[in-house]
Amino acid sequence: DNCFAGVLADFFFNVRIANSKLYSMQAGMRNATMNAALDFDFVATANSSIGIDKIITLWEQQNPIVEFNVGPVPFAFWFEVQKEIGGDSMFMATASASAGMELTHHIGDSYISWDVENLWSHSQQDSAVKVKPLLASDDPTFAAQLGFTVAMKL
Repeated sequence: DNCFAGVLADFFFNVRIANSKLYSMQAGMRNATMNAALDFDFVATANSSIGIDKIITLWEQQNPIVEFNVGPVPFAFWFEVQKEIGGDSMFMATASASAGMELTHHIGDSYISWDVENLWSHSQQDSAVKVKPLLASDDPTFAAQLGFTVAMKL
């Protein structure tokens, strides 16, 4: 998500020449600072669902209400009663977090110089490094959906 590195510094070059003769020279950087950052985002999700669908027969064909014969032809009247029960549920959960760090490295001044008396020299200040850990999380979310049906068939 966040990844960068950069340097902020004043670069310079100084030369002192007099009467066609080189007396001193300096080159380098002043007030140098390096900044960097690295972040990672994490997301976890979980989903679950459960369903049920059941048909229950309350009164079957084997229990006729009216039975009679007209000659050799039998007649029978009965009720079949069925009840259908159904239900479903769905659950969803999500959580997210981010982790990373910010780095600041103060380099300071670092340059080389030459002059007639001292010849070549290198000047460098003590540097300081500061690391800042980053950790953040969002509130987790949870959602549920429930459904239930009952139907009767005659």
